[in-house]
Amino acid sequence: METLQNAGRRMLFWGALLLIAWAGYEFSTRLDAMNRPLAMYYQMAVGENIGLSAALKYVDWEILRIPGFLLGCMVLGFLAFLSRKKALLALLIIPLCVLAALYTVGAKTLFSPDLWSLLKLLPLLLITLGGSINLALFFIRRSRRRKVTRSTGEGVRRF
Repeated sequence: METLQNAGRRMLFWGALLLIAWAGYEFSTRLDAMNRPLAMYYQMAVGENIGLSAALKYVDWEILRIPGFLLGCMVLGFLAFLSRKKALLALLIIPLCVLAALYTVGAKTLFSPDLWSLLKLLPLLLITLGGSINLALFFIRRSRRRKVTRSTGEGVRRF
């Protein structure tokens, strides 16, 4: 059981590390592509004395979708780092990883249908499997502890 717990923690660690590294790299490359159009709208608001709310009407919000997703992946990676010791945090992380994987599969502009796109899903898969293992072991231990306390009686300590 200890080996299985270590495997779950390692899956969470490496999955979180890969997810943060991948999302951070992709975010840094997309930041420049996002900066130029937004700077143009900012210059339009400042240079022509148009109100910022009027300039924001012309902003194409589609350019913020992918960087927002990548920031969300980095936050998910940090949550996975936190969930290595706390198994109940996996109840939050597992559905978020499934949603991120579904979004990744459906986003044709972010990924191309080749082997590289499947490798980008590997961190999400590692986090999901590691979190599932830790969560299952948590509930197994909890049920065993309850059985032991019922068999020894209430108020009796077992060392």
